Amino acid sequence: MKKILTALLFVFIIFSYTNAQKFNLSYGPVLGLNTSFMDSKASVDYNYPFNELDRDISLSTSGKSSLGYQAGIFVKLQPVNSRFSFDVSMLIASVNNNYSLTFYREAYYSTPWTTPVDRWMPETETENLQNEFTNLIIPVKVGYDFLKFEKFNLAILGGVAANIVLKDDHVKIDINFDENHLYKDYFISYQAGVKAEFEKIICMLSYDRSLNMQQADSRDYFPWQMKVEKLYLNSFSFSVAYKLR
Repeated sequence: MKKILTALLFVFIIFSYTNAQKFNLSYGPVLGLNTSFMDSKASVDYNYPFNELDRDISLSTSGKSSLGYQAGIFVKLQPVNSRFSFDVSMLIASVNNNYSLTFYREAYYSTPWTTPVDRWMPETETENLQNEFTNLIIPVKVGYDFLKFEKFNLAILGGVAANIVLKDDHVKIDINFDENHLYKDYFISYQAGVKAEFEKIICMLSYDRSLNMQQADSRDYFPWQMKVEKLYLNSFSFSVAYKLR
């Protein structure tokens, strides 16, 4: 609650500042949809004593995206007679995705009853993460109107966003391993996108990528075989806003 009150205070300060400056101020509600996916920096841990004859040792990753939503408010400040603008939003976003890490090798076995043909046995292990996040996202972006008309503006945007995790649910499938605190409670992401303004209607398309959001610096998903050093959350979103002013 303290984090949310701090964010609201930040927005209030912006409103107060604009009353004493020569800025055009606009604000209003925002609604949108997003699709997200995870990616990682992961590797096979070769400290594990693999048999020197083992072959085709590999690690692959894959993911699936699901639709989520976002809703909140935006504030836009633009100096009079300038193409540059300063955009701040406060959004509650729900994101859902599925992320899998698969380890594969052909393990070498030598026993009295094996033949040369069957001494290499395939071994596959998969860790599947089903993630559901609810985040408070506060993007702070700078925009530039590269097309500016009386009733239509087209702008590019770029900046950073603070992400406060309000709810974090993840289910691990295929391996019975429980992890209670996989992700950070707070992380930073960067954003880029485009925005089209049609008088009071604003349409925005954005891409967001987090910095490392894994709670630990390095995590052993398979304690003897695989290390994940960094995890990233990516999302594409489309939002529609309405100018109350």
